[in-house]
Amino acid sequence: MTDWREKLDKEIAAGRLWRAKEIAQGRLSHQAYDLELFEKYGSILKEMGDLRSAGKFLFLSGIRRPDYSECIELFLEKDGNGAFSNFWGKMPNAARLASKTTVPKIVIDELITLGFAENAINKVFNDTADRLKRIEKIKLGEGSSRFSNWFSIATVMALAALFIGLVYQAIIGVLAIWTLLLG
Repeated sequence: MTDWREKLDKEIAAGRLWRAKEIAQGRLSHQAYDLELFEKYGSILKEMGDLRSAGKFLFLSGIRRPDYSECIELFLEKDGNGAFSNFWGKMPNAARLASKTTVPKIVIDELITLGFAENAINKVFNDTADRLKRIEKIKLGEGSSRFSNWFSIATVMALAALFIGLVYQAIIGVLAIWTLLLG
């Protein structure tokens, strides 16, 4: 099986940037924080003229080359303001779900230089870690989540049965009254 890097390089060499972009996007959807993938995808977007989007991925890659500066600066100028949680929420899943130790130090340092408070950055990464732990517990069937789900389903089913029973009794009652009246 051909490695995704080889596929990307082959498509780029053939001048099929759109296809290289599709391959990279496919990898992004199920890949962990991957510096090489971010750089490759950013480079493809840059070649296609999408400088702002290229800047996002080149920024995340942590690789700082002179020819990347314009893209990164454009991205940060347009998107690098407001609350850190909003800013980070615009990142791809691979970045949003990463731990702080996975993100390159240069990226964290630049976030602080941009004016994002370090405690806000830490809070987002800690909240993400907590959320991932809860999700993992649910997948493993630990904690009260599994019981809560079962209990909720049982409650809904019981209420539905009760409602059906009441409707049935109402219909029988109406028919009985109707029969008495018509005689």
